[in-house]
Amino acid sequence: MIRLLKENKSVDGSIKYLFDMDEKWKYEAIIFSVDRFSEGSLVCLSTQSGCNMHCAFCATGKLGYCHDLPAEVMLETLDYIEQHNPNRKIIMAALMGMGEPLMNYENIVEFYSQAKEKYGCNLTLSSVGVADRILDLADSKAPYKLYISLHFSDDEKRSRYMPINKSYNIESLLSACKIYHDKHPENGKIQASYLLLKGINDTKDDIKRLGDILDPDIFSIQLLLYNSTNAASDAQFKRMDMESAEKIKQSLDKLGFEVYIMPSAGTDVNGGCGQMAAK
Repeated sequence: MIRLLKENKSVDGSIKYLFDMDEKWKYEAIIFSVDRFSEGSLVCLSTQSGCNMHCAFCATGKLGYCHDLPAEVMLETLDYIEQHNPNRKIIMAALMGMGEPLMNYENIVEFYSQAKEKYGCNLTLSSVGVADRILDLADSKAPYKLYISLHFSDDEKRSRYMPINKSYNIESLLSACKIYHDKHPENGKIQASYLLLKGINDTKDDIKRLGDILDPDIFSIQLLLYNSTNAASDAQFKRMDMESAEKIKQSLDKLGFEVYIMPSAGTDVNGGCGQMAAK
């Protein structure tokens, strides 16, 4: 059902794969070489070819189409990567590639049981915030470790750059996350991802408000640095330097949060966060 079209090797050891399904729908996956996963490798899987969420800073959302990947395609993709990397133990499979996992709900629930049985690895999922599906997932048999792509601490800015916020605002998203956390305490804290966009969401007020809206007993914070998508609209987004990011991390540390800055990996092959565009 799937066919490898191309693989690109990054200078950091990550490998990005371009597949198609039924010789039509293209999608990507990547096995990362990341220092904090020194005991094994992280595989980032796509759940859709394309994406309908249209986040302004993400290459996938600019493709203009969206097609759900069946659970068996996601599993076959993981199988392929595992078979072609025999010296790299997969310790985590993350549904964080192309697409919004919770918009392909039935397939990601089915994939969970299949992958857990076959690989026994940690399974994580990142959502832009489909609140009602987070509640469904909380009651399902697929208790993924949950990441949310928050990225903004106020509704006005979030709605401007992330259209999903017009349907599920920050309050509804965080409320759903609290319920998910209460039902799955075994997963630990929910990871709130915050993409630092220089001059857009990095002011003292933005960061103070982030600390106000998040409960450090429920959420930890993952700070991300912007990766270029090579699109014309890219010019409005600037990557923050590491020194400035560290200062923001320290301010959140003081508020009692567990915070880390996620290192970018695979960016030279467009395999970093927000860069996947089936190319």
